[in-house]
Amino acid sequence: MAVDPKARASSEDTAVEGDAAQPPDLRPRPLRDDSNRGKRLMGSLLGSLQGGRVRRNAPGGGDVTKSEIEQRIRNRRANLSNTQDNQALKETIWRKRRERRQLEMTKRHEKMRQDARCLQTLTKPSITYLPRVLTPEDSAQIKEQCAGVEYDIQRELAEHQETS
Repeated sequence: MAVDPKARASSEDTAVEGDAAQPPDLRPRPLRDDSNRGKRLMGSLLGSLQGGRVRRNAPGGGDVTKSEIEQRIRNRRANLSNTQDNQALKETIWRKRRERRQLEMTKRHEKMRQDARCLQTLTKPSITYLPRVLTPEDSAQIKEQCAGVEYDIQRELAEHQETS
């Protein structure tokens, strides 16, 4: 069942009139990446085959001298002492951070206690004041504020103890 190329061309011309200048491809062309794929595979194969020879001649290979081994041991010991120094430095930094946090917390608690001994206006911006003569409602509110602040401080100290 051989097809006449002229008949085939004429049937294709009638089917697609705009593509008369370009003949249709009979087989798909490989992409540019596919054509380079074989080269890459062959190169990696050759590289792995030659890698064994190169590794034997490399300084990390079979012919390692005694001085190189001693140098590696010295480097490991130096790295170990550096890591110990770094660990001590980190511990010092953490201790100072804890001390700073403790000091900040102490100052914040003092400020909270001072603010609890005063009254504040309900409007914004709130104004802190202490009247010369306290009414029973004002003194009850101050006591309630002090109790609430002490509760908050105790809770924060307990959380701090758990994390430390």
